[in-house]
Amino acid sequence: MIETRKHLAHDAMWLALATGQSDDWRAILRGYRSSVDWPAILVWRELIAASPDAKVILTIRDPESWYESASKTIFQRMSEHEDAQSEGRAA
Repeated sequence: MIETRKHLAHDAMWLALATGQSDDWRAILRGYRSSVDWPAILVWRELIAASPDAKVILTIRDPESWYESASKTIFQRMSEHEDAQSEGRAA
């Protein structure tokens, strides 16, 4: 999540992945050797298929505490991007 703020130009690419308008995750993740959490989780199946020997760690959280956390981070970031898009500027 923190890394996504360094690459604001990727926002549109992540959104296209999330909405099914694109399947080009390689362009966004080029140069990285690992990923954690959101938004790369959108393409976890593709990542596993591309790197079948990679280590995958699944964590399980209480749904209510996850939602509270996601509301303050993931959902907030998505909302900022949507607001910027509607105003015609980059998030």
